Formats: sequence, structure tokens, C-alpha cells
Amino acid sequence: IRIHRKYIGTLQEIWHNHRREDAAAPLIANKHEGGLDDLERLLRYGQEAGEFRAFDPRTMAMVIRNAIDMVPHLMTAQFDFDIDAFAQELVSLFSRATHVKRNK
Repeated sequence: IRIHRKYIGTLQEIWHNHRREDAAAPLIANKHEGGLDDLERLLRYGQEAGEFRAFDPRTMAMVIRNAIDMVPHLMTAQFDFDIDAFAQELVSLFSRATHVKRNK
């Protein structure tokens, strides 16, 4: 996304407006479902392995997905948007959100 920044707005328009042949509904009715199942499984696996604390994996997957999906919007709305700082902040945020406190 960072490398091809000038094309992000165009891709966003295509993605949000592409329709099925019958034009009755968007190509992907629920755009946010893409990849959620895999991410949810990964989070659940991390919990089962004791690497993540207890939380609802579906909710966390949705929040992570939406945070990532926000990047193109921010890049097109804010010319000086710092994608690297945003990415570092997301890593820090979700690391704390999933962290298991270990007794020392």
C-alpha cells in the first residue's frame, strides 16, 4: 500500500462499487468477512497454545481487519499519513490487547 499510494484511491472506488452481473448487490456482500475466518482460527490457535489471553477471537479478528482496512481511507484522506508509524502503533496496540501476563 505504501509503495503504490497513488493508486489506492482508485482501487478503493473499484472495490466498493463493483457489482455482480445482476447489479443487485455488491460483488462481495459482506466485504469484511474476507479473511476473518482464517484470522479467527489463528487467534484461537494462539489462545489454545497459551500465547494469547482470553478474548473473543471473532471480535478481535474483526477489529484487526477493520484497523488494516482503514489504511487506504487514511492514505487518501491525509496526504501526510505516516503508514509506518500507524503500523508500529497497531502492532503495539494488538500486542498489548492479546498479551498473556506471565508470573515471574
